[in-house]
Amino acid sequence: IHAGTYEDGALCEIFLTASKVGSTVGGLLDGFAITFSHALQHGVPLKDLVKKFSGMRFEPSGMTQDKDIPFCTSVLDFIARWLDKRFGEGVADEDYKGPRMKSGMFCPDCTSPAIFQGGCLTCEAHCGWSRCG
Repeated sequence: IHAGTYEDGALCEIFLTASKVGSTVGGLLDGFAITFSHALQHGVPLKDLVKKFSGMRFEPSGMTQDKDIPFCTSVLDFIARWLDKRFGEGVADEDYKGPRMKSGMFCPDCTSPAIFQGGCLTCEAHCGWSRCG
């Protein structure tokens, strides 16, 4: 994620680099970055964009190598939260505060929401299911 700013430090555009140039994912991320940047440049507040894209759930999702965002529910969730942490007001953290973070996943045993807690995914209903790693 590369971010461009105005002279006052406000975010004005983003550039996203995917692993392979010419890939479908790379093209979609490029289109997303252009649209996101265009929205910012036309006055859409960053917090509105962050609220819309943080928490989106689709694969790939899971643990990340970013110490500030240890778990994400999708690539767009990660991007929105990354931008919010560096340029925003912290609105994405509303769903991720405390030791029990929403994961966007569900327990395969009882279908209750799974939460990210202590480095593991655990069942919120406490049926005993967990997955660590």
